[in-house]
Amino acid sequence: MITGKARRPTVIFLSSDGIELRSIDPVFEYGNYHGAYAFTKYLLDTYRDFFVKYNARAVVVGPAALSTYNGALVSIDVNPIKGEFRLGAEDFAARGGPGTALAMGHNVVGLVAGGTHKARYAKVNDMEFINKLMIESFKKPFRQVMDEKTIKYRFDPSMGTGGTFGVNYPHYRELLPLFGYKSIYLPREVRIQHVEAILRLFWKPFNDEVFVRSKSWYNCGDFGCSVVCKKVWHGKKVDYEPFHAMGPFIGNYIFEEAVPLVDLIDQYA
Repeated sequence: MITGKARRPTVIFLSSDGIELRSIDPVFEYGNYHGAYAFTKYLLDTYRDFFVKYNARAVVVGPAALSTYNGALVSIDVNPIKGEFRLGAEDFAARGGPGTALAMGHNVVGLVAGGTHKARYAKVNDMEFINKLMIESFKKPFRQVMDEKTIKYRFDPSMGTGGTFGVNYPHYRELLPLFGYKSIYLPREVRIQHVEAILRLFWKPFNDEVFVRSKSWYNCGDFGCSVVCKKVWHGKKVDYEPFHAMGPFIGNYIFEEAVPLVDLIDQYA
């Protein structure tokens, strides 16, 4: 829990050796990076020793947290040794504007956390024990249960796609909200015409690249996770919510034109 407000913009460094507060102004232009990506890369390059020693990961705010009520928190997994981002491992906490609360309420613009502590309860890492529980409950081993219960997020063979973006369009079809929700007033046959265009122009380019050609699926940085729910199109992580918001919801049916808009929003956090 964070209480109080720092006099200057602050980044909190947390490790198994303790907590340290450092006055650091957010850097939103750095190298070829912008916004939250620039700040993350700046922290990684400047405090590389900390990242390497503790296998750390940063959580940062973006420019939106300093000027709006709905700024997000952004965490991008990194390879500390190489000083690189891990492809697809980008996570955003945005509901309720936690980035704004952290920056405006506490003048904290980032956290960098890592360490060597083991899990409090050793059994959570005991795969033999976990498999035993799964077999007792589901008559199947853990990995098989995981794959079955997360089929939407990994890959659904019955639909030939996976992830929220891949599954939602062919599943919800004419129920998809379009044009700032005004589509609810359109006749069903008109909404069907729209969704057929969306599937052809917006959904198919993504699906052909990610599920047919490249199979570029990753996880969020948890190396034990088999779900690989992060679907990446030419280096860009694709989720339904941001792409739909910058796509069909505002009348844009061209997938490639939504990519730079989502990029911009992600950078602003």
